[in-house]
Amino acid sequence: MMPPTAQAFQQWSGQGPPTETLARIFVGEIRQAQDQRTITQVAKRLNFEIPGYRSMLLATARVVPEPDDPNLMAKLIEIDQRWAGQAYWAAIKHAASPITPTYLLAALDLRQDNSGGIVESPPDNRIYRTLIGRTLWISAVVTCLCLAFGYPLAYLLASVPTKYSNLLMLLLLLPFWTSLLVRTTAWLVLLQNEGIINQLGMWAGLWTEPIQLIRNRIGVYVAMTHILLPFMVLPIFSVMNTIPPTYIRAAYSLGARPIRAFAKVHLPQVMPGIGAELMLVFIMSLGYYITPIGWRPGRPNAKLLHRL
Repeated sequence: MMPPTAQAFQQWSGQGPPTETLARIFVGEIRQAQDQRTITQVAKRLNFEIPGYRSMLLATARVVPEPDDPNLMAKLIEIDQRWAGQAYWAAIKHAASPITPTYLLAALDLRQDNSGGIVESPPDNRIYRTLIGRTLWISAVVTCLCLAFGYPLAYLLASVPTKYSNLLMLLLLLPFWTSLLVRTTAWLVLLQNEGIINQLGMWAGLWTEPIQLIRNRIGVYVAMTHILLPFMVLPIFSVMNTIPPTYIRAAYSLGARPIRAFAKVHLPQVMPGIGAELMLVFIMSLGYYITPIGWRPGRPNAKLLHRL
């Protein structure tokens, strides 16, 4: 939209106030963009660099002085005091580059300073790295929980007679008959302060008053583990079904104890399926939205942690 301005500001170091020559080129193109009705697009782009830039530039464009005015910088500052700040001129230099790292840096809580160096964003704006780390941690914990509950369940399904395994399989697949939203809402009902989980805990003497089980990580872990557990169990069960039971019996007959037979014979044959399902559940956990949306951080459940 403003090629001469882009070229001129690329030659500016970004240190100190811009020269009168840069200001004249910029003002001249502001007047031209105002006549061609492209000033709003320029203002929108600069507003990505500094919030509030759009309104300042549009207000300046309506009363911009002539480019050959001898006191051009002073006239701009009279229109808006923010033109005296170096950051607003540096934003033009950053936006004029053909390749801008603005969005990538913002996703990592970084930004460019006036000289083009990469620095930390202000503390109030540093949210993305925290959210990324929290997402990875919750996904990893849920994946481990699914493995801890899913592996014994898959082993049970593969070990019991067919008539019992079919019933257990039906119970395992039952959650698939309802939508994700319904299952999440059901956990909100069960885990609320007046829910059945709190009532059973108080009845059993585990705690004396309702504890917070939702709107925190505990509720997220419980609901996500319940929803993702079948994705861990079914593939592992299908791998276990292909392992002949005679292998374990042969290990016993050769003198191996149950733990050694499991670790040396059974587990290595299941490991490829476990690795694939860990990756599958972890990736699915990363993209979850409905279940964690009700969680508000900063409310640790001290009572439950004390009980544990």
